[in-house]
Amino acid sequence: MLQPQFIFLGLVSQLLVVITAAVSITLSGFMVMLTTLVMIALTPWEIWINYAFEFFAIGIFMMLTGSYVSTIDNKFLAAFNLPNTDELWRVALLTLRVGIGAQLAILALTEKMVYPGLAVVFIEMFPFYNIFPQIGLHAGTDLHFVFFIGLCELSLGILLMTGVANRLTMTMLTFAFVTTAIIHGVHEVEGHLPIFAAAFVLLLTQRNKQSSSRHTQMSRSPAFA
Repeated sequence: MLQPQFIFLGLVSQLLVVITAAVSITLSGFMVMLTTLVMIALTPWEIWINYAFEFFAIGIFMMLTGSYVSTIDNKFLAAFNLPNTDELWRVALLTLRVGIGAQLAILALTEKMVYPGLAVVFIEMFPFYNIFPQIGLHAGTDLHFVFFIGLCELSLGILLMTGVANRLTMTMLTFAFVTTAIIHGVHEVEGHLPIFAAAFVLLLTQRNKQSSSRHTQMSRSPAFA
């Protein structure tokens, strides 16, 4: 949380992200990264560590893909003789995938596996989340369930970072967020909107490493020329 004297600065930086998006996606992405740096400078590491990787990845993705949706960004790309948009798109997707994966892994560690207290309190408030007794694991406590969820989230983050089962990973992640939003209300979506958007992009565009290499080999084969 920002200290009271810095709240206005935080509001201005977020407003600039929205305003610049109407003109240039690249500039808006730069503002996202600048806002993230302000957050890092003004908040304790225990707070910004749970957001920084996600926001940096989204900011870089916006900067690299702005030319797809903005004529201004397209002219900027041509003026500086930057690489073609296909190459930028591949780098942007890689950055987004690794950044979101890293953020998931960090959240699993900080909010569930290393400091599980708040997560345990949440499960105590909503005990139906702990499915262990329903499947016959009566010895599974709320703490055990939190560790289990943390391990699953950590695994999803690592899988996403390494490019293994990308679409399956994003489908499972989206299902978890949608289920939470249905149970607890639309206000739950607000904090997850960046990950929702990233999940949607990755779900539609990502291939696994093995299938991508196989597709490349097939496209280069004379039979597919």
